[in-house]
Amino acid sequence: MGKYKIQVLTTVVFFLLGFLYIYCSPFTVQSGDTGELVTNSFFLRVSHPPGYPLWTLLYHLPIKYLNFGNPFASASIFTIVIGLSSLLILYFSIPSLANLLVISILGTATVFWRYFLLPDVFALHILFLSLLFFVIMKPNLLDKWWVLFLISLSVSNHHTIIFVFPLFVFALVKSGLTKQKMVLSILFGFFSFLFYLVLQQFHPQAYGSWGNLDSVDSVIKHFLRQEYGTFSLAKESQNSQSWVLFFLKYLVRDFWAIMLMFGYFLFRYFNVFKKSIKTGIIIVLCLVSYIMVFEFFARVSLDVSGESTFERFLIMPLLLFLFVFLNYLKDLLDKFKPWMSILLSLNVGMNLWNNFEQVNYKNKTGIHDRIVNSFEDLPPKSVFFAHGDTFGFASYYLHEVLGFRKDIYLIHTGWEFPWSAAKAKIKFPEIFFNNKESEFILSAIDLKKYQLFSNTFPSVIQQKIRIIMEGVVFRYSLVEDDHLETHRCKEKYSFLKRPQITHFYRFEENAYFDQAYGSCHFDLALNYVKEGKLELAKSALESSVMLSPFSAKYQERLCFVLSELKSTKLTACEDRLNFLLTKTSPQYYLNKYDF
Repeated sequence: MGKYKIQVLTTVVFFLLGFLYIYCSPFTVQSGDTGELVTNSFFLRVSHPPGYPLWTLLYHLPIKYLNFGNPFASASIFTIVIGLSSLLILYFSIPSLANLLVISILGTATVFWRYFLLPDVFALHILFLSLLFFVIMKPNLLDKWWVLFLISLSVSNHHTIIFVFPLFVFALVKSGLTKQKMVLSILFGFFSFLFYLVLQQFHPQAYGSWGNLDSVDSVIKHFLRQEYGTFSLAKESQNSQSWVLFFLKYLVRDFWAIMLMFGYFLFRYFNVFKKSIKTGIIIVLCLVSYIMVFEFFARVSLDVSGESTFERFLIMPLLLFLFVFLNYLKDLLDKFKPWMSILLSLNVGMNLWNNFEQVNYKNKTGIHDRIVNSFEDLPPKSVFFAHGDTFGFASYYLHEVLGFRKDIYLIHTGWEFPWSAAKAKIKFPEIFFNNKESEFILSAIDLKKYQLFSNTFPSVIQQKIRIIMEGVVFRYSLVEDDHLETHRCKEKYSFLKRPQITHFYRFEENAYFDQAYGSCHFDLALNYVKEGKLELAKSALESSVMLSPFSAKYQERLCFVLSELKSTKLTACEDRLNFLLTKTSPQYYLNKYDF
């Protein structure tokens, strides 16, 4: 194919990718850390460890001043620009039809597609990794001081960049290591690390700011993630899997054609690999070190949000695998055959077919919907404890940025840390009956004057209270307040856009949040079964299924009660259950419950 034709095809491919990303981009808040990052960038506040100062500053302008409907949508559009820039850099590292197809596979792979849409730190992380690979392919670029500076800024975005430090050193050596380059690299790297000191200017005393960054030592501890445990993502549980298997599963699913080509080249043209063996070894060492550290210091938990929570940490090893392949592809472009184009194109087509519904956030408003329904019936001046990263951060965004229910007091996700209690008592001292900094925050709320609600049960609470379920929220009341009912289950909610069954993937957050609507009736059913009132339990579970039609958990329990009652509806119930289990995860939904 001629050079002009490849240029035209490249333009078309990137235009189509841009159109696809914009079409799938979210209009409202989504899962994970996105709510916190967008909010803190909007107000210039400190985000959770390690703080992400570069991301916060870089996104501030588009989030606050560019109007694409709302700040979250603006952040998503800016993320798409960063994602497309990363793909362009990778393409121009080896401009060819073969690499264009490889880039298309990368751009339609689940985790990359997702984080080219969601305003999180990982799109910027990919951009820096792509820049690093570009200078490895074209080491003379490191003769320019501004290239060294750009790459060094990666230190101020995401801490896992440390795993590719050997690649940067290798690129410096390839470019012809000089004293000037060494000095500039050290100075720029030190400057980028000092960039974290900017966090002390990000309104660190604001309640939405994470931690209490009042010294250089506190900034260093924030950078090292000491509150979480450095390199620690999750404690090992019964329901967990190896990071090696986790990595291989995604690699085979989304990059299978590249793996086949890699194996073919390795077998057929082994001698060609000797030309770039040093670069390949360095990249592989970085890849193996990353996987092994995560293998021994973190487990992939499969509860609640499961793999969708941890898949973002596969971005770096998957990209490193691609770097290994591209490193050898540049020497094998003359061996590229027409059948390989067909194979890679088929991989792109399968990625589009398999992944589109998973990463199409256009109508995914389930998280926004749940927060609106949780907040809308709260009485004025009530206190709401928003628990969990996704729910807590999304509530933070709606409450602070969009000004939703500013008449209530929002207790943020970091409530369990002492600094959070201290900040809350400074921000709204009227809701607490004492101002002791060591006092557990939920226990210090004056429940005689203020009503406390939450989206979940707290792990610890010291006051003698009752917990009453009211629709999709829990109300905390003093024990002597006996006139309250045990439950107040609502039959209808003001849904914005209910998720469709095709939008669910494993533990997709929309499915998890949708399940909350039937939780009140499910809890009633649990009590009825314990009391032997199976007909009442059946009725309550039918309400659960009606309000949360995609919950395999509620459907499975309904089938259990129907089987106990010898009901003729059992077959239809089991058929529906089997259908739901093809769209969700049996490991989560078919655990042993209390009845």
